[in-house]
Amino acid sequence: ESPLPYYLQTRWLLGTLMLTVLNPFLDAGAYALAPLALIAPLGGLTLLISVLMARFGFAGVQETPTLVQWMFFVGICASIGMSSAAGPHENVNTDLLVIDARFTQAPFWPWYVLTIGILSFWTTLLAQLRNHHCNEAYTKQVALTDAAMAGLAGAHAAMLFKLILYAAHTYRSGAYTLHAIRSLPSIAVSVWTGIPVVVAQLYLLNAALSRTSICLGVPVYLSVFSLLTMANGCLLFHEIDGLGSTR
Repeated sequence: ESPLPYYLQTRWLLGTLMLTVLNPFLDAGAYALAPLALIAPLGGLTLLISVLMARFGFAGVQETPTLVQWMFFVGICASIGMSSAAGPHENVNTDLLVIDARFTQAPFWPWYVLTIGILSFWTTLLAQLRNHHCNEAYTKQVALTDAAMAGLAGAHAAMLFKLILYAAHTYRSGAYTLHAIRSLPSIAVSVWTGIPVVVAQLYLLNAALSRTSICLGVPVYLSVFSLLTMANGCLLFHEIDGLGSTR
């Protein structure tokens, strides 16, 4: 549908609606009830479903994965099952002030600033390339970097979304007033950076999928998303505390 104006690209509009409206609505329930380190691997099911859709030509996209690709897909799905089984199964139950302190201190704060800086730099660079119609610069490596950066943006979006939901839960429980929650640095940063991060995720994911196959772009996107989402859960919410060494 690329020759059509965006408002006539029905498949693109449907996909964007699912990603920006339906997906967050369902995520709200998941993030409120389960830790990031448990949810993130389950998102890998998107890989299996996407590859099967591409294999059977769903929505006009026809791709035939190679045997090596199928082996990698099976390996990723096996890793998903192992991560979900071995990871934490109970949601975070930490005071909001403790989480806020972790947000503004090492190791989380330097990690967040560094990765947001990298994300901002790459998104700006990509936008400049597209504005100047530098089609020769769009190599497969650039497309895969777009997919990886989209995974980074998605991981931060999931973390910020969970933090805001957790703050809303503490407000409803009466533990904190709305004024007290709004004055926390972590909440202010989450609100102000959340929308740009989500926009960057959509922009980079569109750029990646327009230049590479589903069987190549989606595994990169979801692998980075899952790993960094679990990293955020460990750094900010300490979700793996208490797990045995084997798990």
